[in-house]
Amino acid sequence: MTADLKTVQLPIANNPGYDALQIVMLDSSNVSTHTVGASASTHVCHPSTDIVEIHVGGDTGILIGNGSVSTDAQMLDLPPGVHFYGLPDGLKTLVWKAIADDTVVKILEVR
Repeated sequence: MTADLKTVQLPIANNPGYDALQIVMLDSSNVSTHTVGASASTHVCHPSTDIVEIHVGGDTGILIGNGSVSTDAQMLDLPPGVHFYGLPDGLKTLVWKAIADDTVVKILEVR
Protein backbone atom coordinates (compact mmCIF):
# COMPACT_ATOMS: atom_id res chain seq x y z
CA MET A 1 0.00 0.00 0.00
CA THR A 2 1.42 3.35 -1.00
CA ALA A 3 0.99 6.06 1.57
CA ASP A 4 0.12 9.66 0.87
CA LEU A 5 2.65 11.49 3.00
CA LYS A 6 1.51 14.60 4.82
CA THR A 7 3.85 16.78 6.86
CA VAL A 8 3.18 19.26 9.60
CA GLN A 9 5.77 21.39 11.38
CA LEU A 10 5.04 22.13 15.00
CA PRO A 11 5.54 25.65 16.38
CA ILE A 12 9.13 26.11 17.52
CA ALA A 13 7.84 27.58 20.79
CA ASN A 14 6.43 24.16 21.67
CA ASN A 15 9.77 22.37 21.40
CA PRO A 16 12.37 24.64 23.03
CA GLY A 17 16.00 23.85 22.34
CA TYR A 18 15.39 22.43 18.89
CA ASP A 19 15.18 24.05 15.50
CA ALA A 20 12.09 22.16 14.44
CA LEU A 21 10.18 18.94 14.76
CA GLN A 22 8.05 17.45 12.04
CA ILE A 23 5.54 14.62 12.11
CA VAL A 24 4.95 12.77 8.87
CA MET A 25 1.63 10.94 8.81
CA LEU A 26 1.01 7.92 6.62
CA ASP A 27 -2.57 7.37 7.75
CA SER A 28 -4.63 7.56 10.91
CA SER A 29 -2.93 4.55 12.50
CA ASN A 30 0.67 4.92 11.35
CA VAL A 31 3.15 7.71 11.92
CA SER A 32 6.80 8.39 11.28
CA THR A 33 8.90 11.11 12.83
CA HIS A 34 11.40 13.41 11.18
CA THR A 35 13.35 15.38 13.73
CA VAL A 36 15.70 18.29 13.26
CA GLY A 37 17.75 18.78 16.40
CA ALA A 38 20.15 21.46 17.53
CA SER A 39 22.91 19.79 15.52
CA ALA A 40 20.75 20.00 12.38
CA SER A 41 21.05 16.25 11.86
CA THR A 42 18.01 14.48 10.46
CA HIS A 43 16.48 11.04 10.49
CA VAL A 44 13.34 9.67 8.89
CA CYS A 45 11.60 6.77 10.58
CA HIS A 46 9.80 4.31 8.33
CA PRO A 47 6.86 2.61 10.09
CA SER A 48 7.11 -0.38 7.77
CA THR A 49 10.53 -1.24 9.20
CA ASP A 50 10.94 0.82 12.38
CA ILE A 51 8.99 1.05 15.61
CA VAL A 52 7.69 4.51 16.43
CA GLU A 53 6.96 5.07 20.09
CA ILE A 54 5.54 7.99 22.02
CA HIS A 55 6.37 7.76 25.69
CA VAL A 56 3.91 9.55 27.94
CA GLY A 57 5.19 10.79 31.28
CA GLY A 58 2.24 12.37 33.03
CA ASP A 59 2.19 16.14 32.65
CA THR A 60 5.93 16.44 32.05
CA GLY A 61 5.70 15.98 28.31
CA ILE A 62 6.05 13.37 25.61
CA LEU A 63 9.10 11.81 24.03
CA ILE A 64 8.89 11.06 20.34
CA GLY A 65 11.48 8.47 19.50
CA ASN A 66 12.55 5.88 16.99
CA GLY A 67 12.51 2.39 18.44
CA SER A 68 15.40 1.23 16.27
CA VAL A 69 17.54 4.33 16.82
CA SER A 70 17.11 5.19 20.48
CA THR A 71 19.41 8.21 20.31
CA ASP A 72 17.19 9.85 17.71
CA ALA A 73 14.50 11.29 19.94
CA GLN A 74 13.18 14.67 20.96
CA MET A 75 11.25 15.86 24.01
CA LEU A 76 8.14 17.98 23.75
CA ASP A 77 7.18 19.78 26.93
CA LEU A 78 3.45 19.34 26.41
CA PRO A 79 0.72 17.75 28.53
CA PRO A 80 -1.26 14.72 27.33
CA GLY A 81 -4.09 15.45 24.93
CA VAL A 82 -2.52 18.47 23.26
CA HIS A 83 -3.94 19.23 19.82
CA PHE A 84 -1.75 20.28 16.92
CA TYR A 85 -3.49 22.44 14.33
CA GLY A 86 -2.62 23.36 10.79
CA LEU A 87 -2.34 20.01 9.05
CA PRO A 88 -2.12 20.37 5.27
CA ASP A 89 -5.17 18.24 4.49
CA GLY A 90 -8.05 20.57 5.26
CA LEU A 91 -6.57 21.87 8.52
CA LYS A 92 -7.39 18.66 10.34
CA THR A 93 -6.54 18.16 13.99
CA LEU A 94 -3.77 15.80 15.06
CA VAL A 95 -4.32 14.24 18.48
CA TRP A 96 -2.01 11.91 20.37
CA LYS A 97 -3.57 9.68 22.97
CA ALA A 98 -2.31 9.30 26.54
CA ILE A 99 -3.45 6.03 28.10
CA ALA A 100 -1.67 6.44 31.45
CA ASP A 101 1.56 7.81 32.89
CA ASP A 102 4.75 6.26 31.54
CA THR A 103 2.95 4.22 28.89
CA VAL A 104 3.73 3.92 25.22
CA VAL A 105 1.27 5.23 22.64
CA LYS A 106 1.78 4.07 19.08
CA ILE A 107 -1.10 5.74 17.26
CA LEU A 108 -1.64 9.36 16.33
CA GLU A 109 -5.18 10.17 15.31
CA VAL A 110 -6.12 12.49 12.48
CA ARG A 111 -9.56 14.05 12.70
